[in-house]
Amino acid sequence: MGCGYDADLRYYDKAAFTTLLMGVADTLKGPILITPKVLTAEGGWVAVEAESLAHTNSGRTYNNRYHFLITVHDGLVTLVKEYLDTMHANAILCTP
Repeated sequence: MGCGYDADLRYYDKAAFTTLLMGVADTLKGPILITPKVLTAEGGWVAVEAESLAHTNSGRTYNNRYHFLITVHDGLVTLVKEYLDTMHANAILCTP
């Protein structure tokens, strides 16, 4: 699959995630705008529901829904889990 996605990886470190994002960025006319809709924080966890909007170089619209689960320890983000519609992401961002 194109745009930096590696089907063998379940978790990305910073370097692998950067590679993924750079591949996606090459397909877009501009940035992906991500708008938080709901935020909930409790203890060392932050949950974010969000929606994205972007336009590809081929004229398609990328509009996805996300859930981010963020772990915070001693004021630092230690883990981010991202859940999204991967079929939509693949169809719009990774398929010519």
